Amino acid sequence: MSGLVRSALASAMLLLSLTSPLSAQCVGGEEVCLESDTSVGSVEQQLQASSDDVTTDTYTEEQAALVAQITLNLKRRNLTRPRGNNANEQIQRLKELHPLHDYSVNGSKYIARIMMVLGRKSLREGNLALATQRLQQAIEFDPQVKRQSELKAGIATAEQNGSADDTPADESTADESTVGDGKTDKGESGNGNPVVTEPGKPDPPEADKTAQVSRSIEAVDQPVKFSGKVTTETFTDEQTELVEGITRDLERRRLHEPLGDNAFEKIRRLKEIHPAHDYSVNGTNYIARILMLLGRKALSQGDLERASQHMLKAIQFNPEVERQDELKKQIADAAKERAKERARAREVELANQLNTEQNTKTATGQSAPAVSYLQSDSTTAILEEPSSDIEFVAPVMVAIPAGSFMMGSESGADDEKPVHNVVIDAFSMSKHEITLQQYRVFALATGRPVPQYLPEESTLPATYVSWRDAVAYTEWLSKKTRKLFRLPTESEWEYAARAGTTTDFFTGETLVNAANCVGCGGQWAGQSLAPVGSFDPNEFGLYDTHGNVWEWVQDCWTDNYSGRTESSAAVEQEGCERHVLRGGAWYNDSSYARVSYRGNERVFFRDGGVGFRVVYEGL
Repeated sequence: MSGLVRSALASAMLLLSLTSPLSAQCVGGEEVCLESDTSVGSVEQQLQASSDDVTTDTYTEEQAALVAQITLNLKRRNLTRPRGNNANEQIQRLKELHPLHDYSVNGSKYIARIMMVLGRKSLREGNLALATQRLQQAIEFDPQVKRQSELKAGIATAEQNGSADDTPADESTADESTVGDGKTDKGESGNGNPVVTEPGKPDPPEADKTAQVSRSIEAVDQPVKFSGKVTTETFTDEQTELVEGITRDLERRRLHEPLGDNAFEKIRRLKEIHPAHDYSVNGTNYIARILMLLGRKALSQGDLERASQHMLKAIQFNPEVERQDELKKQIADAAKERAKERARAREVELANQLNTEQNTKTATGQSAPAVSYLQSDSTTAILEEPSSDIEFVAPVMVAIPAGSFMMGSESGADDEKPVHNVVIDAFSMSKHEITLQQYRVFALATGRPVPQYLPEESTLPATYVSWRDAVAYTEWLSKKTRKLFRLPTESEWEYAARAGTTTDFFTGETLVNAANCVGCGGQWAGQSLAPVGSFDPNEFGLYDTHGNVWEWVQDCWTDNYSGRTESSAAVEQEGCERHVLRGGAWYNDSSYARVSYRGNERVFFRDGGVGFRVVYEGL
């Protein structure tokens, strides 16, 4: 037993080794040393008189083990964290087993003094939020802790001088949190951030938790700066309960659902009662970052719809959320690749079907038409056959009244500025995008690649149409109908798409179930083209101005609207090789479908999400 008694004296080693400023040792590998006037050794001498019977002897193995653990955790600054393995909890247990041990009598005061040392360190570093938190925690452990008035005065002076560092507590030196379990606790680090791991993965082993907690929030990076004093401290039971609930919901991905019990609703309540808390200031940004993480995960699993939903929801929580452009492009590229794969599969299906029909006719002695399969640069199969087999279908036109509007967007990209007034003369525009059935007649008549499709697909918009193809169609249609058709100018297109509205979409601020685009809802969203007219029209009676396919306009591409006048005429330049596209496509999210968004491509560009509609002057 004497060996256990001697081993228990380890509790005094921390204290006695720090009595001289010349021989001070830094505890726990940190750049903080207990100064001579605040050494725990001197604290021991001052406080041991609290009981004549206080001892450092231990009498059981459990007591000796607890004493050794308390000593180690004091060195490592594991004062109240992690749960289940910190000095405070071990001191409480020791009080039950050995109430006369020095740690049972004076342990809370030792914790308070160490808190004060850490508080002064935070003050020197300019982190007033953390210094204040340390001070208040020290007072909780020992209301009479020495030098508290001095630290309070130092914090007050720093605040008056404006020398505070706005760095929230969770960005400070990790202290105890570097060995924590990742759960939010009202501990010394003040870290109110959850550990973010991939959904469905088990908790990391203990050896990995240190690195994980030190990263704080893997997907959330660093909190946004706040002009006031951001803190992770709470002052009421309700605030503490909310913070713990938010952390738990973020970890479990209960971000905005279920209704009445999710992180977002708790953050809103916390803002009302504690607006300076880190979650009140940065909580929605954390939600946005986690949603982006979930979006990238869904994309890696091939779920484009869910990836888009997560991304769009993230932008709602934080319009400036990082890496959104990167994820948008990845989703669009994945959707295009999927479309190409489906086109190749359809090509094989149609070729097999046509070969079967031809073989059947040959076997029955019927004369088969001359059929040849060509490969266009769009990789779709095409069929040449007599044009007499196809009936001409003219596009249905809608009258667009004369008027004026403000073109562009102050909140959009640089190429959408400056916003300027444009005066529009009356004109007529096709109610729908030109369909496969309409384009096929033109292709057959002019010797262009002919799109092949199944009968039920005749009302899909024509795609893989270059700007030159679209212009040629308007010239052919003019001769066919004796009306002067052309592509709309860029200002005519935006005026018609807005239909008297001033929001991003003619439906308001969102496109939920109102267009064919990624994340917009409906049976086609992010999956394939939709038949024209599948959604409600705008106030002018035009369908599908948002999503489904990009639409060519007459104008040459320019980087912005500088120097523009009120004229609605097209911008045309000699040798122009890039023209404007409007409206977004089925494989884009709704941000590309905004009425003011501008795309551009070369005149020979063809794609499975690019089509057009036509206009003629007058009503």
